[in-house]
Amino acid sequence: MKIGPLEYVVISVPDHKFVRKLVSELNVIHATGTIRVADLIFITKSLDGSVLTQEVNELNEQQEPELYSTIADDLMGLLTKQDIDQLTEHVPNGTSAIVIILEHTWVNRLAEQIGNGEGMVLSGGMIAHETLKKLNDELAAINGGVHYA
Repeated sequence: MKIGPLEYVVISVPDHKFVRKLVSELNVIHATGTIRVADLIFITKSLDGSVLTQEVNELNEQQEPELYSTIADDLMGLLTKQDIDQLTEHVPNGTSAIVIILEHTWVNRLAEQIGNGEGMVLSGGMIAHETLKKLNDELAAINGGVHYA
């Protein structure tokens, strides 16, 4: 099985209500087959900087493991302890976060078509979050306050 490009996202998690909304959206995008949730880890960083991690298969009944049923079987366990240690540097002390690895499965289908047509990808990359925010603000100013995702 060929794995498509992987992207990681570290998202601050203020409360369980937010987690429910986030996981619901992850389930939707995962179900389309366009993007796969390849890994998901919960991080809690105490005020003294010590870190507690939890995987989906470690959730207890109060944490509603059934919310993750759509993505749970496809999680690949890609994050190593070293990865998690490095990513937790982005998490402020006294907060919680979710680390998500997203596989862009759509790229495999596109790459197949490019190869079939004897084309070649010459360059690629992700646009920085701050650049996207600035662009969205500029577009909203032009379009009467309407923001794009």
